[in-house]
Amino acid sequence: MYGVTHLSFGAVVGCIAGQCLGYPFVGAVVGGIASIIPDIDHPYSLIGKLFRPLSSWIYSEFDHRGCIHTIWFCMFISILAVIVSRSFFSLSLIMIFTCMLSGALSHLLLDSFNFTGVRPFLPLVLRGKWIQLNEFKGTIRSGDSIEGLIIIVCMIGLFIRFYYM
Repeated sequence: MYGVTHLSFGAVVGCIAGQCLGYPFVGAVVGGIASIIPDIDHPYSLIGKLFRPLSSWIYSEFDHRGCIHTIWFCMFISILAVIVSRSFFSLSLIMIFTCMLSGALSHLLLDSFNFTGVRPFLPLVLRGKWIQLNEFKGTIRSGDSIEGLIIIVCMIGLFIRFYYM
């Protein structure tokens, strides 16, 4: 998925989480930012271009969609955001954590529909009698027309939320 798709979907998910906590706009911003952070492991991603040296190093040391595309990393950046925001902002720490985690997990959700998939529980391999939870794959390729549809629906949803409500 492209960064814009992650950004728009993450903003919607963050807005919903923020709405539940009384700060929909802050939730949309935090969720949108959080949704592109897992792509720091690819130097040509939206965030990878902003932090090229760090992104290039991560890309050389780890696989794209490897350990950075896990629920553990999502939890880590959410906790880190709480620590940073505690020092600089007077926002609700629960709200920051919830919106960061929601946005970051939205990234994993969208990437799970991609044909390369994600392994969100690395290094754990969870196998059950009926289901195997170690990898999620879909059939969508980056740049497919469904991505445009996701962006349009997300933007319409955000417009309606902030313009009419």
